[in-house]
Amino acid sequence: MLELDVLLEAFLEQHYSEMPPRMQRQFIQLLEFPDPIIHAWCVGGEKPDDEEFAELVASIRATSVA
Repeated sequence: MLELDVLLEAFLEQHYSEMPPRMQRQFIQLLEFPDPIIHAWCVGGEKPDDEEFAELVASIRATSVA
């Protein structure tokens, strides 16, 4: 999923080094989910059940509109 790769790479380059360690760990954990789930959350507008992932996904979505 090229669109997802581009979005996650942009987020990684722009924000990862500035994120608190907790969110950095969450980002790594996020990448363990299957691509269709990550795509649904980050591009498709679905919200993760886990509030901590929801916060991260909101940050990733904000990158896509910046």
